[in-house]
Amino acid sequence: MAGGPLNLTVTVALRDGAPGRLISSSARSTGRSREYTFEGTLGTLAGGRTLRDPYADAIEIGGVQTAQDLRVGNPVVQHVLVNQFLTLEDVLAEVADGDSVELNLRGRRQIQFEGWSGQGSQDAGGASAVLRLTMHRDDSALAAFYRRSADAALAAAQADPSRERRVVELCTARNQLAVQALTELGRHSDPSVADRARQALAAL
Repeated sequence: MAGGPLNLTVTVALRDGAPGRLISSSARSTGRSREYTFEGTLGTLAGGRTLRDPYADAIEIGGVQTAQDLRVGNPVVQHVLVNQFLTLEDVLAEVADGDSVELNLRGRRQIQFEGWSGQGSQDAGGASAVLRLTMHRDDSALAAFYRRSADAALAAAQADPSRERRVVELCTARNQLAVQALTELGRHSDPSVADRARQALAAL
């Protein structure tokens, strides 16, 4: 849906060799993974409007690093919200309600691998992919989606991955269709969620 959250599922698999751990990290200032980078254009691969990095001016203030077991037959599956890397809300300025536009997306994940035998982490290069996606604009459907997400987050008093996903999707919406949902989310019983919603609303 044009302007809405774009979630990708990424699978990192080990084809052969000794098992180890896949290193992943997130930046505290942006909340996004350091290993992923994205480029996006609207139109054709040869040219079109280039989407911006919403956190291009963010200052690095540290973050969190984790290691997940990786072995043959036991891949690591990760979920990535592209809105944390690109201003997908800009799509709304390029296409009228009811119309569609093509998004050309280039993504890359840097691979850092840590062996179980005690040796330090190793940079194993990276993997890239190019996706061509058709983005259809439906403002009513997107606004309704945001409201449902806010309702579900409000109903979850305790933190869990599902609530966090909805909160992040709403706080990275960066478009006027999310105003009502963010306003409601700003009344959440969890002060940390309410503060994030108010900050996102103030930035619109």
